[in-house]
Amino acid sequence: MRSLEGLSPTNKPSVPILAIPTTAGTAAEVTINYVITDEEKRRKFVCVDPHDIPQVAFIDADMMDGMPPALKAATGVDALTHAIEGYITRGAWALTDALHIKAIEIIAGALRGSVAGDKDAGEEMALGQYVAGMGFSNVGLGLVHGMAHPLGAFYKHSTRCCERHPVTACHAL
Repeated sequence: MRSLEGLSPTNKPSVPILAIPTTAGTAAEVTINYVITDEEKRRKFVCVDPHDIPQVAFIDADMMDGMPPALKAATGVDALTHAIEGYITRGAWALTDALHIKAIEIIAGALRGSVAGDKDAGEEMALGQYVAGMGFSNVGLGLVHGMAHPLGAFYKHSTRCCERHPVTACHAL
């Protein structure tokens, strides 16, 4: 596992990757980033590798529907945090701003309904998290995720994002 840590750890493309997200909080289906949790060493590390971006992503809200409400809420707020952090990061520009603003609008309008089991809201959450991923995959994230990743080895990542966001957002502006 450790050989995958860091920037571009592989030398050649993998077999084609087909992604089917089952939560609203990673956007791994549209990014070159992924996180590995080493539970034995209680450590999380980020891998960034252009060889590992999926060639095809099937965004199906029904795949996310089986999450318990608390997990839907936490991963939904993580997706919202992706959109907000991507919008306020220093690398943001006009196109990523448009993606992030749209993602914020979609997620803010759908999160409560999705948690409550509304199918239409679930469809919107699937779209919103995907749009947020398209945005932040081009500009990166910020302090919230920078703090949440190391803590995520000990605590739930999405919960750490919820807690850190109000504290760190004002410093990024």
